[in-house]
Amino acid sequence: MDEQEVALQVVREQPPANYALKIESLSSLLDSLDDRRLSSTQFSTGGHNWVLIVDLNGKKDDTDDGHISMYLKLIDKLKPNEAVNAMFRFFVYNQKMDNYLVKQDMSGRHFSLLKTEWGISEVLPFSIFNDATNGYVINDCCVFGTEVFVLKNDFQMGTLSPVSEANVKYQYSWTVSQYSKLNDQHCVSPVFTFDGISWTLVIYPRGEGEKGKSISVFLRLGDPSNLTIGGQKIFVKYEIILKDQLGSNDIKRCATQWFQANGKSWGYSDFLSLSDLKDPSKGYLLKDELIIEVNVSTIYTLQNA
Repeated sequence: MDEQEVALQVVREQPPANYALKIESLSSLLDSLDDRRLSSTQFSTGGHNWVLIVDLNGKKDDTDDGHISMYLKLIDKLKPNEAVNAMFRFFVYNQKMDNYLVKQDMSGRHFSLLKTEWGISEVLPFSIFNDATNGYVINDCCVFGTEVFVLKNDFQMGTLSPVSEANVKYQYSWTVSQYSKLNDQHCVSPVFTFDGISWTLVIYPRGEGEKGKSISVFLRLGDPSNLTIGGQKIFVKYEIILKDQLGSNDIKRCATQWFQANGKSWGYSDFLSLSDLKDPSKGYLLKDELIIEVNVSTIYTLQNA
């Protein structure tokens, strides 16, 4: 096989998408060719021009009669520092089964001024190809083909990285005063910052969804304007706490979430029922004040480099 040649073999019904070469009167042609190496007409795909080469003399060794070899040649005139990266498939039509033997190059090849031709040296053994009962040559006719996949150089890499050293904990406490005078919409805390990323806490005193049932509490990005849909994301492990001002029976909710342009706010629409919140014996709402804390133990950012 060719240097570091890696090929996958499959059988499929669909014909090649880019080019097919039909050979009629094969035996007469082979008698006339000295090297039995056939080059196709030019075809274009992926913005480049190619020819398919079928070597019917192929690769041979001492153990068998050899194999049909197939190659793809780039015929564009390249500059010294120019290159085309591509992967390809070769096809041999089985007329008896009406399907194609497909050999796919798995390595990806670098076509350049120094090397314009790449291929697969062992596509199909001659012993199988030449045996008419196998269906590859019928009525002295055979068909080969190829598909080419040009690999565009538009590589991008996303980097997921912590915003601080390990085991760093962040905490913010918000005292909400005059709770009874808050409107039915929502109330936003002052902006606070954890390692350069700004946040706010948001509460809906009468609930975000069904009004009059529960208090809703959310952690929200303070400035999501620099996030684009499908772009930067921020991964956070956090804990929202409603403090018990009489004892240690705090209400805690833990979560991990990705914050992004179309998901800048996460939390709980039913954090605590209003009946429990307003029960003075439970200690969550005293002197018309409640205390909400947020603890953050993990922050990662994911963005394109």
